[in-house]
Amino acid sequence: MTRKTALFAAAGVIAALALYAMAGFVGVPRLVRSQVTELFARDHDRVVTLGEVRFNPFTFEFEARELAIPDADGSTRMIGFERFYVDFELSSLWHRAWTFRQIDVDRPYLRVVQRAGGRLNLMDLVPDRDEVPEQEQEPGSIPALWIGELDVLEGSIDVVDQARAEPFATTLAPFTFALDEFRTSGSGNAFAFRAGSDRAGELSLEGEFGVEPLTSKGSLRLAGLQATAISEYVGDLLPVTLQGGVIDLGFTYDFSLTGEPYHLVLDMPNLSVRELATVANGYDVPWQFAAIDLRDTRVDLAARSVLVTAVEVQGVTAPVWLDDAGFHAPGALGIGAAAAEVGSSPATPGSGATDTAGDSPAWTVSVPAISFRNLRVPLEDRTLARPSPLELVVNSADIGGFAVPSAGPLKLQATVTSGAGGQVSASGEVTLEPLTAALDLQLQELNLTPVQPYLDGGTDLLLESGALSTQGRVELSGTDPLELSFAGDLEVTDLRTRDRPLKEDFVTWKSLEVNGLRYTSEPSRLDIREVVAHRPYMRLILAESGVTNIESVLDPEAAAAKAAAIAAERAAGDKGRKGDDKPGDDGEPREDAAPPDQTGAPGAPALAIAIGNTRIVDGNINFADYTIVPNFRIAMEELTGFIKGSSSDPAARSTLQLDGQVDRYAPVHIAGQLNLLAPMAYIDIEAFFRNIDLTSFNPYSTKFIGYQIAKGKLFIDTRYKVEDNRLEATHKVRLDQLEFGEKIDSPDAIGLPIKLAVALLKDSKGVIDLELPVSGSVDDPQFRLGPIIWKAFVGLLTKIVTAPFALLGNLFGGGEDLSYIDFAAGSTTLDTAALDKIAALRKAVAERPTLKLQIPWAALPAADGPALENARWAAAVSAADDGTPSEAWKTDRADYLRRLRALYEQANGRKPDLQKPPKPAEGEQKPDPIEFFIGQLEPGLRAGYAVGAAEIDALAQARAVAVRDALLGEDGVAAERVFVARGEAAAAAGDGVRMTLALE
Repeated sequence: MTRKTALFAAAGVIAALALYAMAGFVGVPRLVRSQVTELFARDHDRVVTLGEVRFNPFTFEFEARELAIPDADGSTRMIGFERFYVDFELSSLWHRAWTFRQIDVDRPYLRVVQRAGGRLNLMDLVPDRDEVPEQEQEPGSIPALWIGELDVLEGSIDVVDQARAEPFATTLAPFTFALDEFRTSGSGNAFAFRAGSDRAGELSLEGEFGVEPLTSKGSLRLAGLQATAISEYVGDLLPVTLQGGVIDLGFTYDFSLTGEPYHLVLDMPNLSVRELATVANGYDVPWQFAAIDLRDTRVDLAARSVLVTAVEVQGVTAPVWLDDAGFHAPGALGIGAAAAEVGSSPATPGSGATDTAGDSPAWTVSVPAISFRNLRVPLEDRTLARPSPLELVVNSADIGGFAVPSAGPLKLQATVTSGAGGQVSASGEVTLEPLTAALDLQLQELNLTPVQPYLDGGTDLLLESGALSTQGRVELSGTDPLELSFAGDLEVTDLRTRDRPLKEDFVTWKSLEVNGLRYTSEPSRLDIREVVAHRPYMRLILAESGVTNIESVLDPEAAAAKAAAIAAERAAGDKGRKGDDKPGDDGEPREDAAPPDQTGAPGAPALAIAIGNTRIVDGNINFADYTIVPNFRIAMEELTGFIKGSSSDPAARSTLQLDGQVDRYAPVHIAGQLNLLAPMAYIDIEAFFRNIDLTSFNPYSTKFIGYQIAKGKLFIDTRYKVEDNRLEATHKVRLDQLEFGEKIDSPDAIGLPIKLAVALLKDSKGVIDLELPVSGSVDDPQFRLGPIIWKAFVGLLTKIVTAPFALLGNLFGGGEDLSYIDFAAGSTTLDTAALDKIAALRKAVAERPTLKLQIPWAALPAADGPALENARWAAAVSAADDGTPSEAWKTDRADYLRRLRALYEQANGRKPDLQKPPKPAEGEQKPDPIEFFIGQLEPGLRAGYAVGAAEIDALAQARAVAVRDALLGEDGVAAERVFVARGEAAAAAGDGVRMTLALE
């Protein structure tokens, strides 16, 4: 080659290089810029801005800056970046793959909008399928591609959902992405992605993947995801709104498209939720969850299984309530319903565990351990007239073996405390399908007073205290019918109920033990080995209306209807008799016949009941009859005994034995056989009453006899036998030293010389013996069993005309100095002088076995009335304010005024409205405000503590009882020889009252 030729060749090469360089450095950037802008202007009607574009044709490096593709509105940026850099390698020629040493994208931006119609804004850039040539629509193989390093730095993604009723928007920024040694063939392509958001939290994803086949392994970590962001985006798809909470999770994954179905396994060591608050639509009361943790979770797509090794929930506050609309749990997550949907399918019978998609097995969910700690459940029943909130605290609850579909029984263990007091513990097994349960249950001193609002609806019963304890095993199965059984022991302690209208004790006991209890619903049966009642008490009152307090307390509406019917019956009876209320042939006052009872003998109850032994220890029954004036009251005390073999079987026989006292000094013995749970089926009972003071029956004596009973003792032996609804009864009555006192005008009195009849019936020892047989059918509405005392006096009148008795004289004696006892006004206290007299009197009566001592009621209204009133007033003032007795008010006038205010507010339900002291006239002293206020309050309040005749009578009787008790003390006079009687008015003794004693 000549020199000239070489020069021309070199010049040609240089020119070619120059043209190549010019085309690369200048032409390529201009071409790229024009093509990008024209493409978007032509195909999408958008003005795209693109900054500096560079291309090095020798190193094959490409760089573009400041790309901005607008959204459909033309002003909002949709896609863009600050810098895009590509380093292409010529080694692509011998690698036979597109090879890039480096690809960098700096500060990329993407705005994703789901419009109101549901279309994504990004779809605006995708050509319609009809516009794409058919050959380009055919899928092809993935081109060979190598990328040495791909880095995306400080990216930002805006997400907007306008399809929701309330538009949702969030920003994911900054995010980074790194990919190393990427190849479209094989595996091992390492990548890392990191992104952050103030609401979506911090997301990191790293691992490796292969393209053909598509596989990937890696790990994902999400920290600080705001639950409110989930709720705002998902919206109504969740059963509740998430008002607060932060979610942290991390898991590894193993994914492959090989096989059918494709392989995906997620392993998540922990998913934690902190300070979660949930509330269902329509409510404003959230549930609070301090912490929720899911431990060691594995999801296997191919096996269609989910395993959560443990779920731990702590620090929950979950208020619930019941109202007329139903039960409300405002923060419930609906987890139960969701789990049921996961593990169930609408397969036809016999199809097995297949889902509707084909032959694939149903999803299985397994949670071996679920635990709750410190779950507070404020509970309120708003269907009640006076709701009473109650807080239950699940201290701990552990559920083991949960699985869907069920793989076996759940292991349950829980401890719950009540805010009102008490604890419930349960442990055992529960099977959901079919429903069965076997639980060991323990209740420890569960406060019963929260039951009160339920009693308010239909009763007048006040439940002031009571605690339930039980330990046993509960078993249930099925739902239609539900088969339920319980075996264990039960105890109710310190029960106290009150009669709301009377504000008096109704039924109380120290403890009621139910031992060896066994209940089954199928068949319906209750068996109890033993019932033990310690110190039971009951107040039984027959009101003036003729209705008992039991009826009035337990069913006020029915009691009111009964009282109205009795009042109408009385009015009709008074009109028919025209005031002639004389005894009938049987000696009892006539009564209008009640309608015939068509019910017949009671049949066996639906619930079969059997009680082995019932024991009563130190019982007490108070009875009061307000149908007569003055009222009749009597108490049976120290009742102790047993009932063996109680059963609802009409053929059953129970053995009864009961011993006690009437008014402390009158022994009572009751024994025999009966059917306690079907009493009209069989009764054979003997009862013995000894040493009952006849003065207790003065209300009946004054009404039906016309005399008060001055003294006397009553002894009764009775036997009642009921068989086949027929009663055969005998009453052996002995009256010792019966004496009548003052004559009382009574329209119901029999109008006969009763004192003479009594005197004739007495034997030489002052004793009257009566035997009163009674028989008849208990189903006969004409058959009436009158009070035993009334029967005794009817028999007495009969014997007056058939067999006279000799009169007995009364003996008395004693020294004048022992004939009286002095009391301080208003007091029942025996001073030293009185006790000395009683000691001497006790000795004198003991030495005279024929003497009987009469102790009169002693009171002097002129002296006792003011003293009682002062004592009542002082007691009320001392206990006013906080209820703690104090005597400071007697010297502290300010304290006295404060207590008067408290008394006024207690009596009237409001604070007193006191007038301020008037301004003094010129030259006058300013009144003391404390004394001025006391002057306004004291007269009106003190008037409420006035003492009436009943209190004077009670004081008189209490003094007599005090003297009697002193006489009947240790080594005292026999009770049969001491009588308490109403006497003449007491005399004055200086500033005190004198009781004059009598010996007979």
